[in-house]
Amino acid sequence: MVRGRKKDLTLPLTSSLRAQRDFRDRRARHLVELEERYRAPGFVFNWSFDAYGLYISKWM
Repeated sequence: MVRGRKKDLTLPLTSSLRAQRDFRDRRARHLVELEERYRAPGFVFNWSFDAYGLYISKWM
């Protein structure tokens, strides 16, 4: 059950909400591009470990 006043969906979006949605869209596109690059033929990477965890040290 939602508390409080019902949201008016006819109002224009606030600048912070627009910025948040734009950020989420950019992040989603970036992840898709990374997945496509990873699946592309000729993609080579070298794994390296340090005290903080696993890193990909070389992208080609």
